[in-house]
Amino acid sequence: MSPLRVLVVGGGHLGKIHLKLLHDHLPTVGLPKIIPVGIVDPVANSREALSQQWNLPNYAAVEDCDLDFDAAIVATPTRSHFEVARQLMLAGKHLLIEKPLTMTARDSQQLIEMAKDRDLVVQVGHVERFNPVFQEARRCVERPRYLELHRASRFTGRSTDVGVVMDLMIHDIDLMLNLVDADVQRVEALGVSVFGDHEDMAQARVLFTNGAVANLWASRCSYTPQRAIKLFGTNGFVHADLTSRQVTSVLAPEDIQAKRLIYNRLSPEAKRNLTEQLFESVLPQRTYEVPGSNPLLDEQADFFRAIATGCENQVSAADGHRAVVLANQILSAIRAHAWTENAFGPRGPLVTVDQFMHDEPQRQVA
Repeated sequence: MSPLRVLVVGGGHLGKIHLKLLHDHLPTVGLPKIIPVGIVDPVANSREALSQQWNLPNYAAVEDCDLDFDAAIVATPTRSHFEVARQLMLAGKHLLIEKPLTMTARDSQQLIEMAKDRDLVVQVGHVERFNPVFQEARRCVERPRYLELHRASRFTGRSTDVGVVMDLMIHDIDLMLNLVDADVQRVEALGVSVFGDHEDMAQARVLFTNGAVANLWASRCSYTPQRAIKLFGTNGFVHADLTSRQVTSVLAPEDIQAKRLIYNRLSPEAKRNLTEQLFESVLPQRTYEVPGSNPLLDEQADFFRAIATGCENQVSAADGHRAVVLANQILSAIRAHAWTENAFGPRGPLVTVDQFMHDEPQRQVA
């Protein structure tokens, strides 16, 4: 199996992690040898520091790179994903593109078509798909019908070229779409800007054609970091904390799933027994910790395996496109959200206290 030569485009927070992991890849059955070949970043200090650290050549832009390589990891700011990816795909390179795939559905669709025309692997960096806690939650609950996905972080100052929907909520949008096998029917959302140009907190309610409902909440100015999922399915419930790796599940017995255990039809003694033993024998709760892993390393391995073997990767460009489409629907709903009863009052995430005070309709006093 021929070695894979990999270029890293973007020397920021994630680019540095990707570069380190490329060096950490050990020989693995089914994977080629991985050889990082260079770093691209427009900031001289950043690329030169990484160049010295890893003894690699560095370049200010993709078009300046004269190296021979097979694949690239794109970890640039979101707004540059499309143009950087387009240049690399025109050169015939396989791509792992950090989430979100692009800013717009039109751009993501174009990348899908380019990849198909050139027979290229394009994987999107929705790394939570490789989180063993998510995989365990997905295994526990059959056919989720109600979902809650919460994600919060402290303000880091990163990814401020986009709002919290494209920055953080996009993770849970992808997880939700992976869990619910149905089309989106309706989206309701609101968001608020705390620091400036984009929403920093957002809440969305998504209704699917199969009756499933999901609530998503994200904040990037929270006191307490949080990554959690609650799933209610046809066979039970699971709460998964993606940070602590703790999972709590309640799986309903067949009598409850089939609606054969109807409380009001029981005898007084049976009612008493059910009440007393409900959480011990009827609906026992199980709490356990899922063994840890390195999801980003697993994500890279999945990308390299797809290139080497031709097998389907776990997070395709089509998956990334679906997430971008829904993220933009949520952003449209946020921009349209009215904050007062006044038809001409403030809408969207950039509402100010002054607008709240002055755009409330005047009520007549009897």
